[in-house]
Amino acid sequence: MPEAKTKWTPDPEQRELLQSLKAEQDKFPSAAKFVAAHLPFGEAKWSRIISVLEPANKESYFDMVEEPDGVIEQLTLILRELRTEQVREKVDIIKLPCLRAVVQSIRECKGVTSPERITKYIAQPGGGKSMICQYLRTELSATVVEVRPSWKTSSFITWKDICKALKVRIGSENDPSVIEDTVVEYACKRSIILAMDEGEYFGACSLDILKRLLNRTPMRLFIAAIGQAHDKWNYYFPMQAEQISRRTHATIELLNISPKDAGLFFPQGQFKDEDEALGLIASDAFTFGAFSLIRRVGAELKGLERVGNDEVAKAIASARKQMLRGGMMPQVTNFRRAN
Repeated sequence: MPEAKTKWTPDPEQRELLQSLKAEQDKFPSAAKFVAAHLPFGEAKWSRIISVLEPANKESYFDMVEEPDGVIEQLTLILRELRTEQVREKVDIIKLPCLRAVVQSIRECKGVTSPERITKYIAQPGGGKSMICQYLRTELSATVVEVRPSWKTSSFITWKDICKALKVRIGSENDPSVIEDTVVEYACKRSIILAMDEGEYFGACSLDILKRLLNRTPMRLFIAAIGQAHDKWNYYFPMQAEQISRRTHATIELLNISPKDAGLFFPQGQFKDEDEALGLIASDAFTFGAFSLIRRVGAELKGLERVGNDEVAKAIASARKQMLRGGMMPQVTNFRRAN
């Protein structure tokens, strides 16, 4: 009687490889788009390969091939190439004027003894606020913390979140003044860039904390916020906001997305009429979605060459629908600006 074939089970390293590829797929509008852009085989084979990650999986692609290790080797090369492309994309992103201005401002604040060490980035939803924070994390070793609604009313939660991001140990301490002294002592011995994403949720107490950090430490601060929300906390907390304004080195605002900016997200030869296609994408992006829309259009067109303007318009419409289904609302761009 022939011996039953043993079911193939990935080891931890192989599982991590497959999970990484699945995470890359999830960045695309559909599995089909991911397969078309990055894999040398079809969607059906990819579905059978990735099914090994499912708990109830009975038979995967690896159970049907003679040399599973050969498949793993091919997938390893695919992931390596994907990450190489992402490194190239990261290098291209620094060409965006808004990102260059942010990095320049933060670098100018290094070693400054006066408290004017805040850099603000103001942009609509999708305007690259989180993208810039991640760039600062990887390229300038910044510490990134997400501001949240409780920062409006709680000094303790604000300090606690900052401590967690900086990895400052406070144990069970709950006295904000003691925590402040601990953070100050820690920060005075280090060169720290604290990047605050989701900067819509500042209140009087958290703005006072930023002021004290600038007064008592050499820390450099970066705030990324939506314009309307930035205006709101300037309006409702004018005394504290004025203190923050006086300590701001530069405010960079996304006032336009040019075709050249949009072109950074697409390969050479993508479009039949590059100037017209990029102009269309840039115009739509500034109206709704900004860089998030451009990235989604890029995913829609991934792997295609000599794309006509009709196809570009369809890709923009599809990207808009995806973002609206995801809960993103069209922004109003004619808002008042506070300093």
